[in-house]
Amino acid sequence: MKFRKSNAWIVETEHTIPVMREVDVLVAGGGPAGMCAALAAARTGARTMLVERYGCLGGIWTAGLVNPLFEYANKGAILADLVTALKTAGGWGGLWNMCFDGEQMKLLLDRMALEAGIDVLMHTLIVESLVEDGVVRGVVVENKNGRGAILARVTIDCTGDGDVAARAGASFGKGRSNDGLTQSMTLMFRVGGVKFQQKDASDLYSVIRQFAPEEAAGLTHNKPWIINLPRPGEAVVQMTHMLRMDGTRAEDLTAASMEGRRQVARAMEIFRKCASRLGDVYLIETAMQIGVRETRRIIGDYVITEDDLVTGRTFEDGMVTASFGIDIHSPDSADQIVRPVKPYWIPYRSQLPNGLEQILTAGRCISGTHEAHAAYRVTGTCAAMGHVAGTAAAMSVCAGVSPRKLPIDALKAVLAEQGLVCLP
Repeated sequence: MKFRKSNAWIVETEHTIPVMREVDVLVAGGGPAGMCAALAAARTGARTMLVERYGCLGGIWTAGLVNPLFEYANKGAILADLVTALKTAGGWGGLWNMCFDGEQMKLLLDRMALEAGIDVLMHTLIVESLVEDGVVRGVVVENKNGRGAILARVTIDCTGDGDVAARAGASFGKGRSNDGLTQSMTLMFRVGGVKFQQKDASDLYSVIRQFAPEEAAGLTHNKPWIINLPRPGEAVVQMTHMLRMDGTRAEDLTAASMEGRRQVARAMEIFRKCASRLGDVYLIETAMQIGVRETRRIIGDYVITEDDLVTGRTFEDGMVTASFGIDIHSPDSADQIVRPVKPYWIPYRSQLPNGLEQILTAGRCISGTHEAHAAYRVTGTCAAMGHVAGTAAAMSVCAGVSPRKLPIDALKAVLAEQGLVCLP
């Protein structure tokens, strides 16, 4: 690549970028929201492409070792098919009877994507959004092949961080309203030799305080969990907290990953002191992907609020129902703030980035406040949002209209046929 250097800047000279693909629906990110978005779009008849940065599908489910599938019930045929297949393969069970085997999940997602005819491209980073007069036309990607463009009639941002929408010029919020700090990050880790069955959020912390009181005082998370997996003796552990980190900065992600591994090593030392209660616990692996709870919240046509959740507000365009409570892992302390909610609905408008056309969001980057986001960010709810976005994108392509102009009643009818019960 030719360039000019000027003080602290490198100026790229004009060059052509080959068009790699032209598709109906492009899904950015292959995590819970992205997988369900791609499957829904393909099953609804769209030529669908899915771009993923890692070498496996599943995102936080697989690369992040977040194995409990919260809020999976009543979320449509795609999630139901997924859970049924995991049960058939012996990869379902564990704590709360809602945990899965990560390797089984990887294999299953591969198979479902191939059977649906999705054009999957892994090991690929999205580096730019292609926008023309406020209309998103696709993205620019980079991988081992070099740089290329993917053109799409509708793009769905399932990156978690809202990367595509933000690079297209969408407005967004991030963190607490008073200081902008986002929820703490967690590096999950998988262990074996576990003989402990945790019942509530205080159990593991009580054991640590009993057998390793000095170490307990220094923990960055005072509600740690050992989450038993389907395979006997195995569990994933939520015990690390990286504070005051920004998941949209590579420097912070690097520091959080290193600090997370340091905290895991310390946790294993603590577990050895607690062996009489926990068992002879040994480390199997740390997650490849750091667990980022919160980054950009793309401002949509509607911003979901805490009041919407605690009052159980309904919406004419309510597409996804959820009941997981507000769960804020403090950005700057070991505290965890939990507040109950009533069953609530995610309005379709919250998935439409304000000021942009031909783009939808799904997952934790949809439009909401810091507090509301802390409830709807769990993976089952995110997956259902992806289902809505994928179906809406495919229907928009078929009808030749923007997702914003898609008739709500028509979308609800198709989603109902796909097993996703929307608000009447």
